[in-house]
Amino acid sequence: MAGYAVVTNRLIKAMKIDAVLNEHKKDKIRNLTILDIGSGVGEIALFFAVKNNVYAVDVENQLSQKAIESNVNFKLVTSEQLPFPDMNRLI
Repeated sequence: MAGYAVVTNRLIKAMKIDAVLNEHKKDKIRNLTILDIGSGVGEIALFFAVKNNVYAVDVENQLSQKAIESNVNFKLVTSEQLPFPDMNRLI
């Protein structure tokens, strides 16, 4: 696979996701564990990683250098099976 990740307006999309989540949650989106499935270049994961523990998964590692150097925990996946034992019991 070669570079198919959308990179346009990722920060705007992250801010919209944050606004929707904050509207429906009493507490702010902070100090949570978040899973970003299909992370692409990692901009949305990077946005949330500032105040949260973020795990990102994708079928190809297309993370930007900024995301690589951040505290985003990236895992490469090759199937629908997530590489997190606890996640399997939530599904």
